Amino acid sequence: MLRSFGVSVASAFALTAMTIAATAGDMGGSLKDTPPEPEVYQWNGLSLAVGIGAGRFDYDIGAHGCMERNHYIYKEISVYSVETEDKSDCYGHQKDAAFSNDEWDVFGTLQIGYDRLISDRILIGAFADIDFYVDADNAFSEKLGDRKRRGPSIQGNLGLDNVWSIGGKLGFLVTPRVALYGIGGYTEARVDGSVTAEFRGMTATASIDDKLRGWFIGAGADFKLRKDVALRLEYRYADYNGSNFLKSETYGDYCPTEVSVKGDLDAQLHSVRAALVFKLGDHERHEPLK
Repeated sequence: MLRSFGVSVASAFALTAMTIAATAGDMGGSLKDTPPEPEVYQWNGLSLAVGIGAGRFDYDIGAHGCMERNHYIYKEISVYSVETEDKSDCYGHQKDAAFSNDEWDVFGTLQIGYDRLISDRILIGAFADIDFYVDADNAFSEKLGDRKRRGPSIQGNLGLDNVWSIGGKLGFLVTPRVALYGIGGYTEARVDGSVTAEFRGMTATASIDDKLRGWFIGAGADFKLRKDVALRLEYRYADYNGSNFLKSETYGDYCPTEVSVKGDLDAQLHSVRAALVFKLGDHERHEPLK
């Protein structure tokens, strides 16, 4: 009888073990929890970026004025030169003057772009953006001569209104959520202002209202805050071609005196910016980096 009881207990244990094994098989073959899938960040597709930044606008103005009286005595007004007499050509000694701006002016920026991963880590893209400057007016002046000999002067102001750019991007994903990139392309800056030459109470003022055209390069990084939102930090350098200006004023009827100012403008722009980048729509996503 004891032997029969032992057989019965062994049979009961065997049946219980078979039941547990079958249940484990129905649950996927393991009693352990399934690990969560890694989050996939969205890099492909259209994007909209909104942010703020600061820019430093450096420019070189080569400007001088000329007083011509009775077509005989010429007085040259030239930045970084001295008052001279020349009976041949008062425009023959033009000097360039660099008026630097140490202040950084604030701007708002808006960008539309498209990015595409061409492999697990290589990112390419194209974009267009515009920067709106709040208050980027800069004044400059230069006066020549001393107390005994009153010299000519050059003065004026120059304001930066907005800058728009179109360009391309080449980047590299250092982690699934961080991309480093370089950019470059074409840019235009809208400027306005004036330059005035003055000599012994007579003045000539040339207005500057133009678009400066040039190129830019830069570098930046995108940090994913979540799968479709990133924080962007970026630096740019832009170089703009010159813009010419000329203005003449004539004083008096008999033995008239003419005062002129002419020159050209070259500029460089350094800027830094921070923006939030939003991916638009449900675009194709890539597999996480391994």
